[in-house]
Amino acid sequence: HLSLRRQRQMCIRDRILVMGLLFVSPLQAKNISLSKDLGIGLKAKVSSVSHKKKYGFKKVNAEGGHPVRAGETSMKFEVRPGDCGKSKGGYSDCKNDAERWELMINPVSSGEYWYAWSIYFPKEHKHFSGRGWLVASQFHQDHTNGKDDFPIFMFWDHVGGYWLCIDYRMGNPNKLAKRSYGSKYNVLQLLSEKEVLGKWNDIIINVNWTDKKDKGFFKVWVNGELKLNHQGKTKMKGSKPYWKWGLYRGGFKEDFIPKDLYKTQVIYYDELRKTKKTCEKLKLEHIGYKCVNGSEIQKIN
Repeated sequence: HLSLRRQRQMCIRDRILVMGLLFVSPLQAKNISLSKDLGIGLKAKVSSVSHKKKYGFKKVNAEGGHPVRAGETSMKFEVRPGDCGKSKGGYSDCKNDAERWELMINPVSSGEYWYAWSIYFPKEHKHFSGRGWLVASQFHQDHTNGKDDFPIFMFWDHVGGYWLCIDYRMGNPNKLAKRSYGSKYNVLQLLSEKEVLGKWNDIIINVNWTDKKDKGFFKVWVNGELKLNHQGKTKMKGSKPYWKWGLYRGGFKEDFIPKDLYKTQVIYYDELRKTKKTCEKLKLEHIGYKCVNGSEIQKIN
């Protein structure tokens, strides 16, 4: 069990995390072009609160010694100690113990969508041993009422590996492990640390965005294996979900992250996709996956 002091520290950390996620609107962002080698169906924007260093985001290639999932290029996100920014809306990561470089796409109102990405953590990558946070892809939502502007599905490196965190307001039909302190999430480990470091992993999502419990679903395939089939609401009423990816971390001071873990971190992404209704448009056969009946993912042997 966590001590009361530790729980209070984590509650403070979570408030900062959620604040940082709230005040970054996809409308306050700079456009960035992506070739078909990197992504299909995406009109990406830079989160305006991302730090302003040139190394924060780069399109890189294998010739330069960088990992590439397929084709010639991949995306490299880098955050070093002290790399914090301020959004056009006035929110400051610097004042809230956080650092990031993220891309995002415009929100949608509702309906069925497919998303996909390949992600690579270098072998030397270190997690924060359960302290602070490191978000590496998330589905957030915009809402005019302000109170429902929070992340609904987040992908974390928490204690090593790759984890899915689902906001408790989406329900817990699969009886996932519950986090009952701080920000409340239901959590599922998708990949172990051994499976993540120095390897490409492919994530495919099929979601029906709705606030109706009997109509919503959020399915997650990892390397062609269905890991989660969440049946239930997937957003709050009146909200508009959108996808963000990159590297967002924090909680260094509030959560007492030791200096030997507070280091430069790098994450690579490739093969990003966003399509509507059917998986046929994902076009991922070249990395070993095919669409079956428009609604299922199957690994090509």
